[in-house]
Amino acid sequence: MAVKTIWPVDHTCGHHADRDLSDRPADRRAGFAEWLARQRCLYPLPHAPGQP
Repeated sequence: MAVKTIWPVDHTCGHHADRDLSDRPADRRAGFAEWLARQRCLYPLPHAPGQP
C-alpha cells in the first residue's frame, strides 16, 4: 500500500490546493493538512483552470 504524500487543503476562503507533504513524517501529514486549512489563505493568485 502506498503512503499518501499529496493532501488536499480546502481553505476557509474557498481556495483549494493539493500540497505535497512528503517532507513531513507520515503520521503527521493529516494533522498538518488540517492545520494548513485553518490558516489564512496566502493564495490571492488567479485560480487554476477549472477552479472557481
